[in-house]
Amino acid sequence: CQKMSVVAMPPPFAGFVPRLVVVFNIGKSNISKREYMNIEAMAKGIKENPGKGFTITGYADKGTGSAEYNMKLSKKRAEAVRDLMVNEFGVPASQLKVDYKGGVGNMFYDDAKLSRVAIVEE
Repeated sequence: CQKMSVVAMPPPFAGFVPRLVVVFNIGKSNISKREYMNIEAMAKGIKENPGKGFTITGYADKGTGSAEYNMKLSKKRAEAVRDLMVNEFGVPASQLKVDYKGGVGNMFYDDAKLSRVAIVEE
């Protein structure tokens, strides 16, 4: 599988945490070193906003795998990001909600083969 890059996002500033897109290789739910660093930055921003909640939504490429497989994969991706934020970076679990959408079409990129997790403020 080819390594994918993440969309560049501005750093968090007072009272605002930017949306973050975590990119996974096709069919995988493991977090790369590059994405680890991006998640670490996002976790810091979330912890600086203790009164806010965030949803981690997992997705998969609908052109790869069955609907059932993609639903499981998108859930595993969202949970992997949540678990890293909570267990490694100390984000309170109460600030995070996990959602997953299964296989979807192109959301953010010109290349529909990029699979991703999006983290957004509630």
